[in-house]
Amino acid sequence: MIDWFISKGPVEGYKIEAVYADAQSKPDVAINEAVRLIEQEKVDMLLGFYSSAECVPAAARIEEFKKFMWITTCIASPVLLDRHLHYVFRPQPFGQQWGLTAADMVTANAKTMLGKDPKDVRVAIIHEDGAYGVDVAKGNENGSKKGGLNIVLNEGYSATAPDLSSLVTKLKRARPDVIFHTGYNPDNQPVPAPGARTRPAFQRADWSRRRLHRLYAHQAGGRYRRELFLRRGSNLDLGHQPESAPARIAADDPDDR
Repeated sequence: MIDWFISKGPVEGYKIEAVYADAQSKPDVAINEAVRLIEQEKVDMLLGFYSSAECVPAAARIEEFKKFMWITTCIASPVLLDRHLHYVFRPQPFGQQWGLTAADMVTANAKTMLGKDPKDVRVAIIHEDGAYGVDVAKGNENGSKKGGLNIVLNEGYSATAPDLSSLVTKLKRARPDVIFHTGYNPDNQPVPAPGARTRPAFQRADWSRRRLHRLYAHQAGGRYRRELFLRRGSNLDLGHQPESAPARIAADDPDDR
């Protein structure tokens, strides 16, 4: 986008100049880098951001400088909820909306996709235990209760945990038809795979990763699972898109396109 602006010339008379920094998805680094960019690099706007854990404290610090913060990810509700920030913008659905939409999608398609009434669909909710995962999982839980889905497991885990075999064992015992999973890139680690015949459908809340998904694919004898995706559109005008609009469904998509 910056390259496009540069090639098209000034925007409203302003020349666009990009200055890059790496927050490493760490709150303290994010704050320090934000302050450095504002005080030393004299930037007028901070763009990007990824982790909700960094955005919660960074948003308050940037607000103090009265500089614009334009968030492209960081979907957890606590980033903005009841904080009355005037310089921070996030033009996309927030975490609980992702969770609610996923549950709504499963409820609406339970009969056609799973061959069951919603009340007979067993769902497991697993999530990283930070602001992001907890927020999406709360939407999963509320949406599942609203749709009458049967919650058989609801558990968080640390994104930095080296081994999730105990969680996989719980999933195996719970025998879910659908797994609502919310996670981060760093939790994409090898997991020992206990044998199982379960082949549930997965909802991946936008940026969650593949650790448990590949495990279940392995347990299914190498066959990829049916996976239900929430898709993010590029249209920022959310006023034309209901909060719980039916999500697109992509089935048997092995390369995550």
